[in-house]
Formats: sequence, structure tokens, C-alpha cells
Amino acid sequence: MTFNGPITTCLKMLAEKGASPGELIEACAKMEEAMPRWLVAEADAGDKPKRRQKLPDGFPDERALGVACTYWREQGFGYLGDSVETEAKSFRAHHESKGTLAADWPATWRTWYVNQVKFAKKDGRQPSQPAAPRAEARQLDERDPADLELMVKRWKETGVWTGRQIAPPDDPETRIPDAILQKFDIVREARLL
Repeated sequence: MTFNGPITTCLKMLAEKGASPGELIEACAKMEEAMPRWLVAEADAGDKPKRRQKLPDGFPDERALGVACTYWREQGFGYLGDSVETEAKSFRAHHESKGTLAADWPATWRTWYVNQVKFAKKDGRQPSQPAAPRAEARQLDERDPADLELMVKRWKETGVWTGRQIAPPDDPETRIPDAILQKFDIVREARLL
């Protein structure tokens, strides 16, 4: 088996310069610490080429959607998380219509959500711009109720609210319809005047 990744190349260079086995192990540990966890997991999977396959049912799943939302928040575009369900539907529709075969669907999804930040910048959208006063109402009117319901469900399960321009379900100012809140036994508190 031949390894040709960046870590292997670096270790070969160190070995050629006379590094001891202990120094090589230390160099490996430092490189792994510096790499994102997902990259280490992919490197540990080995160099065996993966077979290309159709988009699996249910992908991107909740975990993949959460990773996208986290990435968008880290990049300062957390409001993109408000449309993560729509992005997932667009991703599926795009790849199903083209009959795309991929060896690594999580990497394909990663490319998709990373590109959303690039497109936002290209369109002139700025990181975490304050919403216009009526943006929440306009956004709720445009949002699919099933998406809102899924966001509330995820919030109930994880305690993390991803809707940047929509107040969380337990906020008295939330504009989430009562019918959706009631499905999850959430009682809207009365606002004090």
C-alpha cells in the first residue's frame, strides 16, 4: 500500500533529514492537532478509493445540516442557517436531476455549503447584517411551515436555535405560528405592556 498524502510527504522529508522515530511521532501528533477533525477522520479512512454512488436517501441528514449551520456561523453568515432546509432541498434536487454519482457525499455537501458563503459575498451580502425591521415578518410569510416546524423540532431536541432573524420559540416576541408551537407543547408567554 502506498501513501501519498500531505502528512506522509512531510514525514518522508523529516526521515530523509535524519529525524528520529520519536521526532516523527511528535510531528504526526502536531499535524493531527492542527487539522480539522473531519480531515483527520478522512485520512484515517485510508487511501482506498471509494466507489461512486447515487445520493443516499435522507442526505443531507440532520448532522450534515448542523455542520453547515455551524460553518456559516463561524464565517459570520449565521443567517444562512435560516434557509438550511431550502438549501438541502436544492442540493438534493440538483444532484438527483443530474444523476450525480459521488464517492464522498459529505464532501459534496461541504462544497455546496461553503459555496453559499462565496455566493453571499458575491451578491454583496455582508456577514451578520442587522435585519430590516420587517424582515422577520417577511421571512416568516415566505418560509414553508414544514421548515419552521423542523426548526422548532430541532430546537426541542438540541436546545440550539438556528433561526437568526426569527426569535426562538420560548421568546415572547416570537412570530412562529401558535399552531406550530402547540404541536411541541410550547406555550407562548404573554407580553408585558
